[in-house]
Amino acid sequence: MKENQLTISRKYALALIQASGSRDIQKRKEEIFLLRELIYPYINIFSNPIIDTETKFVLLDKLMPDKLKNSKVENFIRILIKNKRVNLINSILQEIEKINDELSNIQRIKICSRFELTETQKKEMEKLFSSMLSKKIILTQSSQEDLIGGLKIYFDDILIDNSISSNLEKIRRLFI
Repeated sequence: MKENQLTISRKYALALIQASGSRDIQKRKEEIFLLRELIYPYINIFSNPIIDTETKFVLLDKLMPDKLKNSKVENFIRILIKNKRVNLINSILQEIEKINDELSNIQRIKICSRFELTETQKKEMEKLFSSMLSKKIILTQSSQEDLIGGLKIYFDDILIDNSISSNLEKIRRLFI
């Protein structure tokens, strides 16, 4: 995604959080997620510049569940439609999650390895990163069959590549 779109998505996420109050972030995120599931099959209509805004609002009214009618989330989606930003709904949800994590002092870390880590290894990783970053760690792990061995660790926009293939590539570059 373009840097400009990320900046715009973050601004919309911050606006919703400020309008809702920081304690309601999770509730708003869940409501937007629900609404996204309802409108996503029609995203081409909502994103189409040829279709006028009023027609899009009529469709939104038909899709809107009763519990979200006249809510902050409905108003938020209407603003996205009016400003022709409804296509950013996924990245806005990601930004809301990031902001929620920042406010809750949470760091999400993804670890990729050849084989599944044991529970003990996961706990040790959580403890290590928690002490390094002074944050609560939410660790996810996935197996990558193309890794010979070692780990790839992702958090924020950082990749720590300590895989065997990466280390072999570094050695190869030293000799060439």
